[in-house]
Amino acid sequence: MQDRIREKILEELKKHEKKQNTIRQTGFISNQFYINSLTYKLKIDTLTIKDEKEEIYICINLNQVYQVHIYENSIQIYLDNDTQICIIR
Repeated sequence: MQDRIREKILEELKKHEKKQNTIRQTGFISNQFYINSLTYKLKIDTLTIKDEKEEIYICINLNQVYQVHIYENSIQIYLDNDTQICIIR
């Protein structure tokens, strides 16, 4: 299951790469920030999404992800601690 979720997220991130994106986090902490040129990397089970030139980033432990919804222009990621992360193109 985890491998399938990981591959689904990575496959969709390819469509968002090098484009402007909004990252919206909701849950016990809510915030929103903008990325001008999205890049990402996966190291073990930690997915880091960041701006290519700025020091703006978010790290997601993929072991905490239990559900992913893919829409035309966004990825909705649900984590164990009642956190949702939405990546919007």
